[in-house]
Amino acid sequence: PTPRRAGHPTREEVLAAWETQQAHNATRQGGHTVDDQHEHHSPEASEPSSVSRGVKQAQQARKATGRANLTRVASHVKDHPGQSVPEIAEALDLSPATIKRHLRSLRGGDG
Repeated sequence: PTPRRAGHPTREEVLAAWETQQAHNATRQGGHTVDDQHEHHSPEASEPSSVSRGVKQAQQARKATGRANLTRVASHVKDHPGQSVPEIAEALDLSPATIKRHLRSLRGGDG
């Protein structure tokens, strides 16, 4: 069957759709249309944007959580020597990957 009868677009239809999308994309910069750029601060501004502050706050929160989890893992391993990674993960409600990463860190490895 031909592409149209099989329910698939023809080569010409795909090419036309691609050209339409390319024309649309050409009017966009950084995820915003060219017309609304006046509403945004320039990247050269000395003051960080609210997104940057939000990202920095999220990074700080993740680091704090990671440090707290590292302390929890260290304490648990000290109190329950010989437990397996899955047992520690279940006891602390953390993923096994998180436990492994913290154990590597405690042993002085990378992570």
